[in-house]
Amino acid sequence: MGREKAGMKCVGTVLGEPEYHTLHKIFHSRDEADHMVGQQILNGCVIKDSIYWIWKLTRGHWPSNFVNLRTKASREFSEACNLFGIASMNKEDFAEWLVYTKQWMTPWIFQQLEPGIKELITKRAENKFFHIFSELTQRHRELNPDNKHELIFEAK
Repeated sequence: MGREKAGMKCVGTVLGEPEYHTLHKIFHSRDEADHMVGQQILNGCVIKDSIYWIWKLTRGHWPSNFVNLRTKASREFSEACNLFGIASMNKEDFAEWLVYTKQWMTPWIFQQLEPGIKELITKRAENKFFHIFSELTQRHRELNPDNKHELIFEAK
C-alpha cells in the first residue's frame, strides 16, 4: 500500500527541472551505485507533486533502473506512481491517466503536455480534405483558460 493510500502525510522532495536533470544524469550513468542514489531520491519524493518529472524521466530510461523491487520503498514508489505503466504512455495517454485515473492534472502539467497532444492529434487526423481545429472541451477549460479555437492542421 502506497504512502498516499495509507493516508500518511507525504513529506519529501518535490522534483523540479534541476532535480530532473540531476536524475537524468544519474540514470544515464553505468555505475550501479549512482542508480542506487537515484532510487533513494525517487523513493523519498512526493509523487503527486513530482509525477510529471517522474514520467519525463521514463522517456529516456528503462524504469527498472529507477527501482530496486527487492526493497519495500522502491515497490511502494513503483506502485504509487504506476512507474511501469506511465513509462509506456505517450503525452495524450499520460494526460488522460492524470485527469481520469489519478485526478493529479494541473494547469502547469497540461501546458507542458498540450503541444505534444496536439501534434499526436494532427498526425492521426492528417488528410487532404479537412482543416483540423482544436479547442478544449468545457470540462477541461480550467487546465488552460486561454485556449482558443485554433487551426492545428491545414489541408493542402
